[in-house]
Amino acid sequence: MDRSLRAKYMILFGPPDAPRALLFDREHRFLAEVFDEDRMVLDQLMKSSHVCAPPRNLELEGVTVEPEDATCCFALG
Repeated sequence: MDRSLRAKYMILFGPPDAPRALLFDREHRFLAEVFDEDRMVLDQLMKSSHVCAPPRNLELEGVTVEPEDATCCFALG
């Protein structure tokens, strides 16, 4: 398995009823955006992680949200 594409950080955005999450690898590169209408995926990720401060040097190329809009950051196992 290629661990270079493994998510290390998840940053939540948006309202609680329509959350979005951005996933970043350990080098702080943007990997993917997650839309979770029923919150099942995000809830599972939050249960297996812990709250952390967002890394300062995130690479936001291709990201359509502003870092100031983040509601929470999680370090993924």
